[in-house]
Amino acid sequence: MTTSRSRPGVKPYTDETALDFELVDVRQAREAMDQHAEDIATVSGAFNPEPQYEAPPRRSVEPAPAAGAPKEPLPAHTVQWIVSLPAAARPLHLFMHYPKLGNRLALLWENTGDAQRFFDELLMDTRGTRQGFPKEVFEDLMRLQHLLNERQAETSGF
Repeated sequence: MTTSRSRPGVKPYTDETALDFELVDVRQAREAMDQHAEDIATVSGAFNPEPQYEAPPRRSVEPAPAAGAPKEPLPAHTVQWIVSLPAAARPLHLFMHYPKLGNRLALLWENTGDAQRFFDELLMDTRGTRQGFPKEVFEDLMRLQHLLNERQAETSGF
């Protein structure tokens, strides 16, 4: 992707793995968010759960992230991907423990071949040094792989 803005004497930044963005106005963005508001709230709530107790006031303005929650907000394409999945298949544990792997999977999901190779890399120990994933994360990955296999079978006619 190449940036559309350029300054004289400055070489534009290019990155083939970067996402292309569609320019929309505020009204269109609000309509899109309103269509998926309930699903987005469900996904967002999983990463920023309400505290179970009354915490003492803090000096900092920004609240600390919940234990196990990603330290950075999830990219919009990732949230959209999570919302597009069936509720039972949403990989919340994967994002709580390994958000970078989840983001990568979200990017690869539409290309079943690339996504399947990514699953193979994650789940097969070719070096003999991996310790494996926590049980909940492994179950998330297996559900997603099963979903991907079903989608691949539907599109190939098997």
